[in-house]
Order: sequence, then C-alpha cells, then structure tokens
Amino acid sequence: MANYVYSSSPQIKSARTTKRIMLDVCIAMLPACIAGCILLGWGRPQLGWGALLQLVIASVSAVLAEFVFRLCSKTNLKNSIGLRVFLSIITLGIYGIYWMYLLVKNTRLIQKKTLKCTKEMLCLIFVPFYSWYWWYTRGEKVKQGFKEQGREASGSGVAYLILAIFGLNIISMSIMQSDFNSLESENKSGQKDTDVFNQILKEFDYTSLVTGMLVGMNMYANSKWYVPLLASVFAVVVVKMLFGGTGKNIVNPAIAGRIFAFISFGAAFGGTMEFTDKVLGPTYDYIQGATPLQTLFGKEAAGNTLTNLDLFLGTGVPGCIGEVCKIALIIGGIYLVVRGVLNFRWPLVYIATTGVVAVLINLVKGDGFAQAVSTFLPSILSGGLILGAIFMATDYVTTPNTKLGNYIYFVLLGVVTAVLRSAVKGEVVSFAILLMNLFVPLIDKYIVRKPFGYVKPQKAKKEAAK
Repeated sequence: MANYVYSSSPQIKSARTTKRIMLDVCIAMLPACIAGCILLGWGRPQLGWGALLQLVIASVSAVLAEFVFRLCSKTNLKNSIGLRVFLSIITLGIYGIYWMYLLVKNTRLIQKKTLKCTKEMLCLIFVPFYSWYWWYTRGEKVKQGFKEQGREASGSGVAYLILAIFGLNIISMSIMQSDFNSLESENKSGQKDTDVFNQILKEFDYTSLVTGMLVGMNMYANSKWYVPLLASVFAVVVVKMLFGGTGKNIVNPAIAGRIFAFISFGAAFGGTMEFTDKVLGPTYDYIQGATPLQTLFGKEAAGNTLTNLDLFLGTGVPGCIGEVCKIALIIGGIYLVVRGVLNFRWPLVYIATTGVVAVLINLVKGDGFAQAVSTFLPSILSGGLILGAIFMATDYVTTPNTKLGNYIYFVLLGVVTAVLRSAVKGEVVSFAILLMNLFVPLIDKYIVRKPFGYVKPQKAKKEAAK
C-alpha cells in the first residue's frame, strides 16, 4: 500500500523560495553598490577602495557570523567551548548571556528541577553579588551530582566563587561547560562533521548575505574596518539568530546593525574626510559627510551646490555608499518589482508621504507656497530615503500582513521620517524604520485578514411596529 503524507494547508507549492527571493534582492542591490564605489572615487586610496572594502567586510562577516552560529547550534558541535567564548567576545557579551542561560538549565537538570529559570536569570543579571552565591551553590550541586553518577567534576563551589569575585565568570562558564561535555562524550545523533557542514550549506538562504550587503551600503567609505564587521555580526547574531533565525526577527537586522554602529563608534563610523585629489587638481577638497539634507534645514555645507539632477545621478553627492546614486537604487527596485519580489505601492507610498509632509511642515513654518513645494524633490532624493524605502522598510518579516495595515504602516513611516528630519535637522530614516517595526505587531493585532468565504453577518431587522 502506498505511503500517504499528511500535511496542513496550503498544499500549493511554488518555485519561489526564500533562497530565490533573497538572491534576487542581492542582484537588485548590485547596481547601487557598484555606483557607490565608482562615485565615491573608485581606485583612490583615500576613498575608492575603502567603499569596496566596507561592502566586502560587511558581507563576509554577516555570512560567517551565521555560519559560526549554526555550527554552534548543531548537535555534535553545540558544546564547543572555544566557539562559545568566541561568540561571547564578538557579540560583546550578548551571546554570553545566552550561554549562561544554557548552563543554568543544565544545573537545574542535574538537580532534577524544572527547567524554567527566568527568575534565576533575572537575578543573575540584575541583582548585585547574587552571581557569587549562585556560582558557589550551583558549583557544589554539580559536584555532588557528578559524584552520584560516579564521575568527578573539574570545578567546585569554592573555585567558582573565587573566579566570580575577580570577575572571571567566562572561565567558570568554560569549566562548567567542560564538565557537562564530559557527560555527553558520545555523539548521540551519530552525525559526522562533514554532514553538519553540508547541512549548514544546504540551509543557507542568502538572508545573511542580504543583511551584510545592506550593512555595507549603510557605511561610509572611510568607516574603520571593524565597524562594518561588528555591525554585521550584531545584525545577524543578536537581531536575527538569537530571535530564532530567518523570519523570526522583530526588527530589520540591517537597520539595527546600522544604528548599532552609529551609536557605538562615533567618529570611527565615518562621515567626515577631506583630502586633495591629484586627478582633479591640487586645490580640490572632497568632503564626505555633509549631506544635502543639512542644506535643506539651514546648515550650509561647504561647496554644497548640488542640483536635483546631481542628487538623482549621485554626482558629487556625499553620504553612505548605497544611498548616493538614486537611479541605481530605482533600477534595483524595478528589477524586484518585475521579479514579483516587491510590491511597488509601498516604496511609493513611503517616499511620497515623506515628501508631502516635508512640504506641509515648511508651509507651517511660514515658507511661501512655491518655496515649500520646491523642497519636495530634495527631500525625497536626499539621504537614505530611497535606499530604506526599497530595500529595508519593505522587509517581509517586519511589515504588516494586510493591505490596509501596510498602507497605515507606510503612511505613518513617511510622517515619522519627515517630522524627525525636521526636528533633528539630519538623516533619521533608519531610526524611523526601527521605530515603526516595533508597531507592526500592534497593527497586525487590530487589522486582521478576513477569512476566505467570510460573510458579514446581517443585523436582525426590527419587527414592524404593530
């Protein structure tokens, strides 16, 4: 008799997979990446190779970060002490908290207690000196549990307490992990390392590459090399993988990585650079950083006489690598629309709303009608608005599930962007998108999709008065 496979609906299969969609997004971003490298001075030691270097470092770091994280999550490699220490360091302690959570669960397992440990973790993180007590008592419990199984633990409560007093918790964690590893010396799954690597490669869906490329496009050509590296690792490991992987993140990883770099690194993030260009003349100074937005808000940048055509083509436009050439971004957007990956309505709604609200704000401030309207094009062609509208604000995971919800989301996003731009006198697209990402669950809660075949119930007719 034939074997039947039962599965929930929908049973319709499609050739459009996550991997295929993400590959299309990578292809769509290539024109903007190439244009950014060329327009910011291809081949010049001061900037040109710097732009290319930012993109390469960010992309490679993002892919490697996902690969290493998945490697740590596999059955036969998940307890690797070296990898856990490495991840704890490159994530600035974030992964260390997750590692500590796993150790707490293991200690409770040794004590044959429930695995729920939320209160215990909160005390470890927020209660001063509780960790000293925890390391001593749990160390003794683990030692006793090993003795009951005829084994000898490497650590003890006193040793863990001394290490905790001197702030060397990562050494305590490594020792305790080594003890737990000794209980699992044999690989229960029977997988070979080559099988694990092949499985990771098979699961690779290009989402981390998309994140890395977007992080690189949000860097300046003169950013320090470690900025895109750490930003990509933060975006992939903390914002994406720790929340469950592809499709589980609550905010756009690239946006979070960009904001992380902007807040954390200051001058190292880049944006201001002057040098003499020997090709264009010994007196030519290129200023990287003062965007045309500052001119709109009354902060004149030296030599900033850019026209709307310059903003559209990217000629002479300073800024992040991926935002300088708007025509290249639009070409990528058209490619996504043709491929059926992007709904053209949402970027247009976002961009148009931002421009219209910017005009209204100028009218409220007392500018003449003609002067206010003249700011529409510079408002939508300046900064990272088009980059964010096409590639980041339209992320499937962080946008509402319904058409009405998306209209509300993108209109509000445009309003927030225009208002914040006027308030801070600078670029805020990444902050606006991050803020609105957090409102998506609220929108989905109150604006739900009607079930197929839904019929609105008819109100009972009032009986005719006798």
